[in-house]
Amino acid sequence: MHALLIALDGTVSELDLPKNDNLDVLVKATGGRLVDVVQLTTQIDMWIDDEGVFTSEPNRTATALAKSFGFVHQDYYGPVVLAGFSRSGDTVNLTADQAAALRTRLADLQV
Repeated sequence: MHALLIALDGTVSELDLPKNDNLDVLVKATGGRLVDVVQLTTQIDMWIDDEGVFTSEPNRTATALAKSFGFVHQDYYGPVVLAGFSRSGDTVNLTADQAAALRTRLADLQV
């Protein structure tokens, strides 16, 4: 499967993460120079532009998704990447089930 990219307009697309050295892909996809990660679940991370609050617009869809997982204290800015992670902590593509569950959850959001 792939990671999911949520654009500022709420569009969700697939993003293929390489098995090694995917930091460059995450930085480019989020549109920044530095990335940070929000662990949404025990299996899914949301990668964000660490400076997005200063350089981008709010991502209403990503913020609503994070709030649906209990992250209610801040908004998220710029494009975000949803990815899985391995037992050793490496960022990996989502499984088909994870991607399907996220797409369903995103479709149910009132944004």
